[in-house]
Amino acid sequence: MQSDLMDDRQFLASLMQDGTLEMLGEPIVCQVEVDLKGWIKELAGGGEWELFDEQEDDLATTFTMRNGQRNAEVTLYQSGHAIVDIDGAALFNGNLTEHGSRWAQLTYFNALNGERITLN
Repeated sequence: MQSDLMDDRQFLASLMQDGTLEMLGEPIVCQVEVDLKGWIKELAGGGEWELFDEQEDDLATTFTMRNGQRNAEVTLYQSGHAIVDIDGAALFNGNLTEHGSRWAQLTYFNALNGERITLN
């Protein structure tokens, strides 16, 4: 399934091409929202996963999830890299935003004033 999401390189290239980047002249922040329950359900082949714990540091946020006796750990790094481990098996280890994902939504903001940047 092809996603409508752009990766960071495509986004910056589109801004440079139409002159928007020069008009902004300000830093841009990319926010990534992930549907953890939906993503884990797909990777694990089903089940109703619940968030059990969340740990955050400067580099990443790690979520611990449970479905009955099954355990999952999802680590989302600030760089867009993600690692998903379910019951000791690594089911995903890669860039969540690189090729687009139906479970991740990218939103861009002006870092100085917080205004959302809308892509055409």
